[in-house]
Amino acid sequence: MSRMRAASRHQAPDSARGSNNRVWRAASSARRRAFTMIEITVAFLVFTVVIIPAGKLALDFSNSFSSLSTAMHQSSRGLVVMDRLVHELITGDFASVTLNVPSGGGAIGFRKIVDVQDGVCLFGNPFRIELVPMEPRVDNGKDDDGDGLVDECGIRIWEDLPPHGSSPGPEDSAPVICANTTGNGLKFVRQGAVLLVEVTFQQAGALGEPPRTFTIRSGVKMRNNE
Repeated sequence: MSRMRAASRHQAPDSARGSNNRVWRAASSARRRAFTMIEITVAFLVFTVVIIPAGKLALDFSNSFSSLSTAMHQSSRGLVVMDRLVHELITGDFASVTLNVPSGGGAIGFRKIVDVQDGVCLFGNPFRIELVPMEPRVDNGKDDDGDGLVDECGIRIWEDLPPHGSSPGPEDSAPVICANTTGNGLKFVRQGAVLLVEVTFQQAGALGEPPRTFTIRSGVKMRNNE
């Protein structure tokens, strides 16, 4: 009987310790669940406060870089067009300039000096530089062909081979060297011994936005311009 009492006294503390362990494990599990919720909350806050703005900043930077790259590309192309115009005009005879100069018009006719014999200049066929429409209408302020450009025109250069006429014939080669100027994007103005050239280009903007425009200017001192 005394042994049973002793065994009972030894089992009672063991049972209490087991109960305490279960309570501790339950409390520890609850703390782990609570800590996990805290982690989730902190991660969500970090994502909201840091990651999303950082992603937006990266997207804005990418869009800005893309816009800058496009603008630089368009500007470079515009300079190439202007160089071509200057190259054609600089070998021309200033005294032969016709059409809308010096009124600031968008077309010009001239002859190039092809040779000099006994001090006399010999002229070649007439050359023309002019604006040509690139869509059905270029006077309505609309994008008629859906390419993002409004009243778009192109610049055409052609040598008027015989038989001469006011527009290119089958015998003439009349390339369009660019197709993204504005409706009044080519101007020639004669100032003294210099022929001023102005070209206004346009490039398509974002969806729903009007096209962006930029202007390049240059001056040409043609031959025989006394």
